[in-house]
Amino acid sequence: NPVVDIAFDPRGLQIAAASGPWAYLWTLDDKAPRERLQHKTNVYAVAFSHSGRRIATACGDYRAHVWNAETRRRIGRLRHQGPVTAVVFSPDDSYILTASNDDTARLWWAASGAEVQRFAHNRSVAAVGAGPFVVAAVFDDAGDRIVTAGRDGRVRLWDLAPANAPLHLGKPRYSNGRIWSADARYQLEKVTRTRWELRDALTRQTVSAFDVNSGVVDFAVGPQAEIIVLSTFDRRVQVMQIANGQVLHDIALPAVADTVSIHPDGHSLLTGSRDKLLRLWSLRDGRLLWERAHDGIVMSSSFSPDGRLAASGATDKLARVWQVADGGAFDQFKHPHDVKGLVFSPDGRKLATACSDGAARIWEFASDRAPRYLKHQFPVESVAYSPDGERLLTGSTDNTVRVWTADRGLEQSRIDVRDGVQRVGFIDDSRFLVAAGRTLGIHGVGGRALVAAACGRLTRNLSQIEWLEYLGSEAYRATCPE
Repeated sequence: NPVVDIAFDPRGLQIAAASGPWAYLWTLDDKAPRERLQHKTNVYAVAFSHSGRRIATACGDYRAHVWNAETRRRIGRLRHQGPVTAVVFSPDDSYILTASNDDTARLWWAASGAEVQRFAHNRSVAAVGAGPFVVAAVFDDAGDRIVTAGRDGRVRLWDLAPANAPLHLGKPRYSNGRIWSADARYQLEKVTRTRWELRDALTRQTVSAFDVNSGVVDFAVGPQAEIIVLSTFDRRVQVMQIANGQVLHDIALPAVADTVSIHPDGHSLLTGSRDKLLRLWSLRDGRLLWERAHDGIVMSSSFSPDGRLAASGATDKLARVWQVADGGAFDQFKHPHDVKGLVFSPDGRKLATACSDGAARIWEFASDRAPRYLKHQFPVESVAYSPDGERLLTGSTDNTVRVWTADRGLEQSRIDVRDGVQRVGFIDDSRFLVAAGRTLGIHGVGGRALVAAACGRLTRNLSQIEWLEYLGSEAYRATCPE
């Protein structure tokens, strides 16, 4: 079969080629392909992510396929209504752009496969049966705009968000009109073009409904579930009463806010936006109390349980901690990549962070100690402490949720999910929530659940000799049912 496209691994390790129903992979010193990624129909394009960890292929089966470049496993499918002719990753690997002869180019969230934006092209009446389908699409260097080429002889330049704002969602919260709160306790779902319903994730009951004229980026529910704060793509933050949907404050921002957090006392609000500023607002009268700057887009925010401190994470690779009273700098922690999520420990003495480098970290304030390092394979999207502070929960785009001991950073258990994890949160010390794709799961992590998981993997109990060797003088007992 003829070779129709080739791509280099940015790390210089591999070459990929599209030919027939295969994507062939070579190492640079090989003459024969090491691997073949099989498809049902012809492959038209192949692309590596900029990290080199993923491969995307455009195929005639109406799908773009996403693969793990190391394991060669298929980890996602992006569906069009016609053969997919081109595929490319955004400069920061957050998004995948595809082009198809269904007359659209589409932008997808790389972690979850959720469609973010669609770019329609007009069908040419003269081109019966063929249409001016999109044959190529590419990002600009900043990742803020795309260019598409169609068979109607036109090249089009597109902005990725309203008012020329760069589309940089930060976290994969938005999945086909469904968004989860930071603790996964609430779900906001789009039910009509402008109508959104708020649901309790545990009871599945609809709590309230709101009319919003723009897409929702993030939201937070107040401590007594009396108010909700919505950040929207039209660069507004709205504070509403949950009971009746009344708008209490409508705040206009210079840029879209990717993160909002409500103070534990319900009297103030944090917004972190794409103009690189963290702002604290009064919820009594809507006044701006203070603002502080990052050197990158603010992606995450959180208050300490006692409300004295606030934390923010950004694409400048920093997690910064501020004094709520006056906005004074309290501490900061340097990361190797974007800080996508963060949460304070229940005692307020530590900060857990989720980073795009594939690790979560636990930092101690006013300490020279290195952070506890909790490793995943792909970016960590969400972190949560158990109420007693003994465990940390992490969710990642490697499709796993892991439970760790907070004091030593040891992995206690792991749960595999089908879609990239969006949010995680504890219900109590023994149960937690996992929001992944369009589903919510409730899982147990208490002592009984951990023992049951361990016993399920063991083939026998310890012998008395082994017990004496490992546990010393403690009285012997069978730890699992025979």
